[in-house]
Amino acid sequence: MTEVVLIHLGGALKRKEMISARLGDVLSELYLLSCVLKRFHSDGEPASDLPLVAWCCESGLQSIERSFDEVFCNYPSTPIGLLLRMTVFPLGRHHHGPSDELSQQCAELLMSPSPVFERLTNGVYKGRYGDGIYRLERAFEQVIACAPLHERLREKQIDAQQALEQGVITDQEAEQLRDEQEAITASIAVDYFEADMLSPSPGQDSTSPLSQAAGGYS
Repeated sequence: MTEVVLIHLGGALKRKEMISARLGDVLSELYLLSCVLKRFHSDGEPASDLPLVAWCCESGLQSIERSFDEVFCNYPSTPIGLLLRMTVFPLGRHHHGPSDELSQQCAELLMSPSPVFERLTNGVYKGRYGDGIYRLERAFEQVIACAPLHERLREKQIDAQQALEQGVITDQEAEQLRDEQEAITASIAVDYFEADMLSPSPGQDSTSPLSQAAGGYS
């Protein structure tokens, strides 16, 4: 593909920025896919990682085909564009991205503690006590731990208070559910400012520490 384009366009390729950019996108995707395969190989090719590898490959190959297709559609010479399309896609495009089933498999791998999750997050900053990432990690752990309790509540079609009253869950399990809800609330909480903190009222000293602190939000 690049050889034909360089022979036909030569130095004019630099002026065809959209075409050269799309060819650069193809090269970038090939590089990223090689990184995925190298990581998979370096980790010992665990079978549990295959859904993630397949997802990355399907997504990357879809992007590559799309970039090629855009080059063919916008090539300065229509006959050469058609010739390139027939050469590169003799049977048409056939990569349509990850399937919903594959995406679901990947989501399940990433939404539960597992060796796969630990490998992917190894060396990733997980926050310090009290900061946003820490609160998110804490909520994630508690949601996973409480999953069996929520399943029990769904089967009975009752809430936590009703389950406690009916003896479906114990006092300790009810406390666990309350702690989970508090962790979730803390993980999604945002800063709250009164209106007068954001916009100084007439006569208020705009050089006060409060006004200066709120200046970035006004």
